[in-house]
Formats: sequence, structure tokens, C-alpha cells
Amino acid sequence: MLKLTGIVLKNQGILGLYNGISASVLRQLTYSTARFGIYEMAKQQLTPKDGKAISFFTSAFLAGLGGFAGGFVGNPADLVNVRMQNDVKLPPEQRRNYKNAIHGLWRVATEEGVMRLWAGASMTCSRAVLMTIGQLSFYDKIKELLLATKYLQDNVFTHVTSSLLAGAIATTLTQPVDVLKTRAMNAKPAKTFLQMMLLKVDKNNKLLK
Repeated sequence: MLKLTGIVLKNQGILGLYNGISASVLRQLTYSTARFGIYEMAKQQLTPKDGKAISFFTSAFLAGLGGFAGGFVGNPADLVNVRMQNDVKLPPEQRRNYKNAIHGLWRVATEEGVMRLWAGASMTCSRAVLMTIGQLSFYDKIKELLLATKYLQDNVFTHVTSSLLAGAIATTLTQPVDVLKTRAMNAKPAKTFLQMMLLKVDKNNKLLK
């Protein structure tokens, strides 16, 4: 990571580390707002009046629902974000050169069609479902289990520990989908995702031979 950071700083300067920052902000404004908002509102509505926590499976369902909605509304910004960050790896003649998130959204819609903004949406939504379950449902459950041991109290240490463990679970759940999502979003419009994956497999087989 340090070596890669040095390469980016050398070739592009400090601003190179912030490629796609406008798209990242837009993605968070849509993606995170939807998934956290839906989860918390639904959780408040379903929490028993006696203060007892909802079951883990109910929590996971609500998190999955919020994650799916967040993934869908956040997909256009996510697509532009992936492309802006990937631009530096492409030859100059193949770069898309989006100026910012709005410019990127406009370019995709006008040059490739509005529906292209949801390229890879199935994987984005799948990732968001798994990520939200990992971050929120597992966080609540882990914190509940830690507090039940009577060795820990409801303090900063318990919250941080729960967050770290939930983050590790969420990352493990979403890693395979992350790889597929990035490849789908960077694919040229002429190629379907299935064609792209078959081509990748064929190249790998040739290399192994």
C-alpha cells in the first residue's frame, strides 16, 4: 500500500489520491443515506414497546432491505466513481476523463443510455445487502453478546470492538461481489458481463498452459 501511494504521489501528486472524490461523496449521499435511514426507521417501528431488542433475523432482513434500496439508488454514482478511479490505469486514448460526478452521469446517460447507469446493479445491490447486514445486524448482535458476558460495559471500548468485528465480517462477506462489481462497471457497453468473465477465464487458462 505504501509503495502504491508513493507511485500515485510521484505521478499525479496529492490530488491523485482523491480521484473520483465528487462521485464518492455523491455515492455516500445516496447509498448510505438510504440504507442507514431505512434500517433505523424500520427498526424503531418494529422494536417492542418493552424495550426488548428485535431478533437477529429480523434485524438482518431490515438491513438487507435497506442495503438493497441503497445499492439501487447509489449505483449510478458508484459506477462513475469506479470509472474515475480506474481512468488512471488506462491508456490516454481510452480514458473517459469525467470532470466530476455530475459530468460523469451526464456522459454515461447521453453516450451509453440511461439504463447504463445501472450497469452492475445486481452486484451493487447484492454487495449492499451483505455489507449492511455485516455492518449493522452483526454489530448489534456482537455488542449484545459482549455485554451479556458481564465483563464489558456499554462504553467506547465495547462499541469499537463490536465495530471492528462487524467490519471484518462485512468485508469478508462482500469481497467476492466487490471483484465482480468492479469488473462489470469497467466493461465496455458492447460486452456483456458474462462475455467479459468468460474472456477473463479463457485468458487465465491460456496463461496456465
